[in-house]
Amino acid sequence: MQRLIFILATLLLPICYASATTNDSIKHWGYAVDFNPSKIIVMDKYQRGFQKDKNNFSVRMEAIRQWLPSDSSAVAADYNYPSLSVSAKYSFNHGVTMHRTPNKLWRRRQEADYDTQMGNSIALFGTFTRPIIHQRKWEIDYSLSCGMAYSKSIYNPYTAIDNELIGSHLMIYFGLGTHVTYHATDEWGIRLGAEYWHISNGALDRPNKGANFIGPSLGVVYTPYHKELIKQKEQIKQQRKEGNSADNKEKFQPYIFMNVAAALGGKSLQEDWNVTYYVSYPTDNLYYRTKFPVYLTVASQIDLMFRYQRRWASGIGFDVFYGDYAYTVKKHDGPNSKSKYSPWSTGIALKHEVYFGQLLCQIGIGYYFHREMGHYAKGVEKPYYERIGVSYAFKQLGGLRLGFNVKAHFTKADYTELLLTMPIKLIQFKR
Repeated sequence: MQRLIFILATLLLPICYASATTNDSIKHWGYAVDFNPSKIIVMDKYQRGFQKDKNNFSVRMEAIRQWLPSDSSAVAADYNYPSLSVSAKYSFNHGVTMHRTPNKLWRRRQEADYDTQMGNSIALFGTFTRPIIHQRKWEIDYSLSCGMAYSKSIYNPYTAIDNELIGSHLMIYFGLGTHVTYHATDEWGIRLGAEYWHISNGALDRPNKGANFIGPSLGVVYTPYHKELIKQKEQIKQQRKEGNSADNKEKFQPYIFMNVAAALGGKSLQEDWNVTYYVSYPTDNLYYRTKFPVYLTVASQIDLMFRYQRRWASGIGFDVFYGDYAYTVKKHDGPNSKSKYSPWSTGIALKHEVYFGQLLCQIGIGYYFHREMGHYAKGVEKPYYERIGVSYAFKQLGGLRLGFNVKAHFTKADYTELLLTMPIKLIQFKR
């Protein structure tokens, strides 16, 4: 399941490009190199207990595909002519170190006689960048990135015992950024920005605290399309003043639709990690193990959505989750536990979808009606959950979507799932 999730995340990048490069030319493409010194974010009291040094440094190489008004894309016009890019990012993480000192939870653990280093990582991801201000000399934008990452150094009971951040080699990458670009010439610019990025395995393995970084970025961009982009936008602006519609923008017809979705996923248990890390004796088979079981998750959802703009749709949905790992949790909690256990959970959620052509991002924030997953879950999950993911819609299959989601509780991953969604149009409005 873990490999399927990461393969899908990787495949979404070329699929997106393949759908976007019709009638392409060299003037649509640019390149950039960025340097990003960052600090790891300490997310809570638990991480504060083992986090020591926090500095890292990243180098990013980016290939950019820019939309122009001459492409006659109504979707691109809605976003003020954005860009999509594919990036490779190498991060020097040895400046991020961890060392846990004894506390009352340790029981049979021993303190390490060394500081654990996080280890370097490499990421491959796609980025959607939308300009807010786009002028001849200055540009301001924001960006959203999603892809996969690889780290050679992960948790190891002998050489990296305190690395609770990274528990598997393959991980999900997610990033947010905002940038100011000064175009010194028509083809070259300097880009200054602020970046947030996250890597974790989406609860498909343990440990999985995940690493969150934030810091400035400085880069050089090569934009051979910039002069032509500004020229075409100025022509559209002038022709609009004269009463002409130069961009041939299609009128969007709002509609109400229903999403019917099914998901299959996997998760590892925090309870399994707790037994290994805090409870087991050195003579036990579970003592400091590195392989953790992955449990099957199944989910379905029915959403009632209103697509009121080409870019967005919002609505409400009913979610059903099933995970028979509830019985494993019950065994961990022991016969004296007073908690309730059920493999079924149900919830209602606010849903939002962001579209760019056939590629879309889905977001949900939900409230559980029913959730009985034991003592640990009751303490850390609360009654709320989030889901965020990326999907691709196949026109030839009636809009059927294939994608992946990460389900979380207050940003802490619960599990990762493959998602198959069928949108069904119910009511069409005319403008």
